[in-house]
Amino acid sequence: MKLKNILLVVGILAVLSGISLVLNKKNPPADEADPRVHQPLIASDTVNKAAAVRLTDKGKTVLLKKQGDSWIVVSYHDLPADFSKLARFVQDLANAKIDRFVTSNPKRIENLELKDTKVALLDASDHPLVEITIGKYAEGGGRFLCFNDEPKVYLAPISAWIDTEPKNWANSELTHFSADEVAKVSLTFPDASPVVFVRAKKGESFTAEKLPDGKQLKEATVTSLLGSLGGLRFTDTTELNDPQAVGARAHFRTATVSTFAGKTVTINLGREPEKIVAADPEAKPATSGPEAVVGSVVGKDKVTADKEGPAKVTGGPVTKTIPAGPVFVTVESSDASDPVNAIMKKCAFKVGDYIFTGLPAKPDDFFEPVPKPEPKKEPAKTVETAQASESKSAEKSAAKP
Repeated sequence: MKLKNILLVVGILAVLSGISLVLNKKNPPADEADPRVHQPLIASDTVNKAAAVRLTDKGKTVLLKKQGDSWIVVSYHDLPADFSKLARFVQDLANAKIDRFVTSNPKRIENLELKDTKVALLDASDHPLVEITIGKYAEGGGRFLCFNDEPKVYLAPISAWIDTEPKNWANSELTHFSADEVAKVSLTFPDASPVVFVRAKKGESFTAEKLPDGKQLKEATVTSLLGSLGGLRFTDTTELNDPQAVGARAHFRTATVSTFAGKTVTINLGREPEKIVAADPEAKPATSGPEAVVGSVVGKDKVTADKEGPAKVTGGPVTKTIPAGPVFVTVESSDASDPVNAIMKKCAFKVGDYIFTGLPAKPDDFFEPVPKPEPKKEPAKTVETAQASESKSAEKSAAKP
């Protein structure tokens, strides 16, 4: 009886095992069943079809679009995009593979912060080819995400930063040439004639078209000038009619660079200078008190001393100083196909103050006095040369009648 019972139990277990095996084949684990698991986050054919990229995070959006063979930042004056940055970003997403399916439970999804951080690749008609919503980081690494607002969450090793600052996606380069390429360069001055430097071949030294008497060219100063102008990058932009941009044009200094390839680039740099203007007319300085400087002028009144001592100024200032404005630049290329000609019509460009303040302030900064030749020194006499000289003198004296 006991043996029969054992055989009966074994038979039942075998049947249950068979049923379980069949059910598992019909309902495999979610990771094995979901076709996205272990696949790239973005398929290569989707990347190739993309005509626009839209990034959204914390209420800010940046849109980049393909224009011919290049890309532009639509949300930033349609300026050329930094293609290398865009390519790295998309490639990082394309290289990431989905680790696993996480959940489709709405209550669990609520805790994964899948809100407004999104990356979308669009076609030429601005329809999404794929849109990925990215949530919080997982404790073990990676980030939670879902596709096209589907109620299914996955985990993938996403490291790309969702940068939604439009300016950061623009190619900030305005000029691109090296000193070795330059055949001629000129620079203007506020109160003097321009200086011009030329050379006939690459590798030769520059010469000044007009060299001051007794001076020679400091070629290192010319090379430094070309170094600062050859890789200009803007730091910010504003509207073309911005008052500071308009005011800067009246104080432009111009550098004109011609290359051996026959291209000429004209660079204008300037800013509104510091100003001292009248202070608030309601600020009325007093002309009494012991701490005023005798002889100074307050308004139209001259401070004078009396028997009790100098007067003291106790009111507000008569003038105020407005600091110099930001440095603006314009660039014009003789090459009609150079993109810089088109973008100069879109907005005004700011550059670092040091670019402007580092320009030579006067023509003489390019020159230095020609060093005077050192006087020839007589060789020092040794004991032997002194004795030989005395011997020759003695021989000459003996030879005389």
